[in-house]
Amino acid sequence: MRNTLIVFGAAMLLAQVFTVQAQPIERPQAERSHWSAGGERHPLRMLRGLDLTDEQKQQLQDLRERQQQHRMANRDSVKEAHQWLKRSTEQLLSLPEFDATLAAEIAARKAELLKTREQEKLKVQFELQQVLSAEQLAKLKAKHKAKHKHRFVTPKG
Repeated sequence: MRNTLIVFGAAMLLAQVFTVQAQPIERPQAERSHWSAGGERHPLRMLRGLDLTDEQKQQLQDLRERQQQHRMANRDSVKEAHQWLKRSTEQLLSLPEFDATLAAEIAARKAELLKTREQEKLKVQFELQQVLSAEQLAKLKAKHKAKHKHRFVTPKG
């Protein structure tokens, strides 16, 4: 009898799981404001309100397209590097003894990926600043500081 109740309870639970209709997750406006309906990020949304000229808008669009082309051209090599890191880490963790040589190689490759990503980010930021005027840069920095003010607060102590 007890086994029958357990089986019946499990069947009811499964029935509920499979009959519930998927509802979209509603996020607060602040959390979803940088996503479009299609889920695409708006990377230049912080530039809104800076009164960009048509020439600046075109330069920023060109910058974004160059960045996207660069990212697409390197996508396969970055993907391979991440797959290698994952396989190597799994291999390292499955060994009976710690392999310091493999760990050093994993750390070096990971550091190289992070270094490359940071250099690309800094290059884009530099090119972005070359497009904006001093007044627009000041406005952008103020918007950035206001957005991330909780990160700049020092703890009281």
